[in-house]
Amino acid sequence: MKNIELFKRPVTISLLIIFAAVSFSGLTGCSAFKKKYEKNEAREYKINTAGKNKLSVDNTNGKIRIFKSDKDSMMTVKADIVKYVTKKEMDTPIKGVDVSIDSAGSEIKISESIEKDNRTFKFEIGKSTTVNFDIYVPAGISVNIDGTNSKLEIEGVSNDISADMTNGNVIIANAYGNLKFELTNGNLKADVDSAKGIDFETVNGNITLNIGKDFSGVFKAETLNGKIIKKNLMFNDSDESKKNLKGSIGKSEAKINLSSTNGKITIEKK
Repeated sequence: MKNIELFKRPVTISLLIIFAAVSFSGLTGCSAFKKKYEKNEAREYKINTAGKNKLSVDNTNGKIRIFKSDKDSMMTVKADIVKYVTKKEMDTPIKGVDVSIDSAGSEIKISESIEKDNRTFKFEIGKSTTVNFDIYVPAGISVNIDGTNSKLEIEGVSNDISADMTNGNVIIANAYGNLKFELTNGNLKADVDSAKGIDFETVNGNITLNIGKDFSGVFKAETLNGKIIKKNLMFNDSDESKKNLKGSIGKSEAKINLSSTNGKITIEKK
């Protein structure tokens, strides 16, 4: 009886090995185990902005860049789609990624939709599908941005802009409207000569505000677990400590609020 049991064990082990080999051989034939290549696809959209007063952008993975449009009633949206595909798929249009633009009412809504592929396993880190937006916005349209894993860049616009970002950095250059940004994990850097108002808040990230020589406003800055640094400037009627600052520069009543939980706040005159 013992001899029979001993004989069964190697047979069972052999069958398991054969099954595993056959299974792996089958899997290697599917796209989950094939080498993936980066494929880029550019798409461009033109939107008439007559009668529109707001733009909302929702992007899960990818960079968002906002620029001034050179046409008063025309918005241009450039989408760069990045997806990792098999060699065979390199010669065909990217599938499973859509750009949604809803301009039915007074608000223009832009978002990306990435189809989840349940047929494959995700073994390659850092090769997720992304959609990067370059959006050229006419003046007079307020902009609202919602990003999950995104980097946001804004340059040369007078629009009122608000953003709620989960993971990603924000860079602002020469924006002049009302600026309201909330970041959970990321740094915020702004280079401005003037603004209607600024409200920057981070949880885990630093805030750097570089202001022009003629910048004017009423400042309030506070950090819980960081410090406040000021460079090349003096505040009027100031109340300052390591973690709090109140004061004004110039005669403007524009409110400049800077707040961080676990970050450093730097205010510097250019």
